[in-house]
Amino acid sequence: MNAHAVAQSLQPLRDVATALQVRALRDSNASAEKTAAVLKRVRDEVFTYRHTAEALVAKVDRSPRLCAGVLALLANRVAYSRVDYDLFDEIVDKEFMAQASTYISAQMAKVIGILPEYEIVEVFEMVHAYESIDDANFYLTHCDTITKLDSLLAAAQTPIAQKSIYLAIAALTLAGLIPTAVLISPLLAIPWAIAGVVAGLVYRAAQQRHADTIKRTTALCADSNRVRFLQARFHTKELAKRELESHKRTVKAFFGDMSPSSHLSGIFAVIQMHINIE
Repeated sequence: MNAHAVAQSLQPLRDVATALQVRALRDSNASAEKTAAVLKRVRDEVFTYRHTAEALVAKVDRSPRLCAGVLALLANRVAYSRVDYDLFDEIVDKEFMAQASTYISAQMAKVIGILPEYEIVEVFEMVHAYESIDDANFYLTHCDTITKLDSLLAAAQTPIAQKSIYLAIAALTLAGLIPTAVLISPLLAIPWAIAGVVAGLVYRAAQQRHADTIKRTTALCADSNRVRFLQARFHTKELAKRELESHKRTVKAFFGDMSPSSHLSGIFAVIQMHINIE
């Protein structure tokens, strides 16, 4: 079992290719090539999950606890992909997807069934911590951008009424001054008219710059809705950092000694190296 396959098997849930992505492409009439590429990625990832599960089951006697933990992570990824029988056209693909999902779930249940109760608790604590690490990392990466974006949006919204009033007053003033100036002297109306045009152009330019800044800031955040959802969970960066460190300790404690002298070998050693890198 190579490191790439293990890394793909344990990738964050948000990186998993899903049936929803395939259906979204089909519904939007995306090119056949683009849709086929995502569909292939879904199939390849599920194949890797199945292959990883088989490698784990073959070595289950070395560490049933570790095997159960990784099988649970694989089951999460299969469930998240939302693969179903109707996604593929070929019978062989349909059958493989169904068999892979059933195999991983069945093996996970079987291995968990032989564990003592306290190890079962450890398995699910590790799974929760492992999946939460990506949430915390994602929030810490994007929370400052969202804070800036919210400030920009607030600045764009709250002064609108005031700006509208100021512009209305300016327009009414100009509307009154220009005819008056014309009565006194047509030449006096020209500066007022120019001032009105310039004021309007300056205002529109400022609004456009603000809109462009909002657009650029929004582009910096991959998923603003997810960040706001996580903001309600973490509240502050400091709390997110503390939770992240706690989750990392839980995961590393579950997988045990990370040193090269660890007694585990084969797939478990590869998994340990991957966890250590993370």
